[in-house]
Amino acid sequence: MAGPSGSGKTVLANQALSNRSSKNRSPSSSPSSSSSSSSSSFYFIHAYGKFEAGHTSPYSAILACVRSLLLQVSTNVPDLNIWKGDLLSTSGASARLLLNLWPESSWIIANTPVLEDLPVQESRVRFEMFIQTLVQYLARSHTLALLL
Repeated sequence: MAGPSGSGKTVLANQALSNRSSKNRSPSSSPSSSSSSSSSSFYFIHAYGKFEAGHTSPYSAILACVRSLLLQVSTNVPDLNIWKGDLLSTSGASARLLLNLWPESSWIIANTPVLEDLPVQESRVRFEMFIQTLVQYLARSHTLALLL
């Protein structure tokens, strides 16, 4: 969507996605799968991140999306321990980066090793790969909509 600021683009998108999300939370519409990675109780999740001029973080929009997605999924899974295990195994050695995205996640990554400091470029690549892996993980068992 395009338009001047204040024209209601975000409100419109949120309303459309909220309506879609509430329609798809019924048990009859959840996909069935025997995979432990599909341990969620609903299959449509959405988040939006808005890049505002003047923000100092170039990743602020995607970070807002990922934080929202993690919160939605973690509060709606039938077995939190399976989800936690899936998330940690998917994230691998980069699981500690989850704290940067979602400070409340310390209960998930409590026993993961501290990451080594890397030069700026390598650190950026590690972070971007982690975000990509995390979004792919969330999209495996959910229909996923991100608005940036």
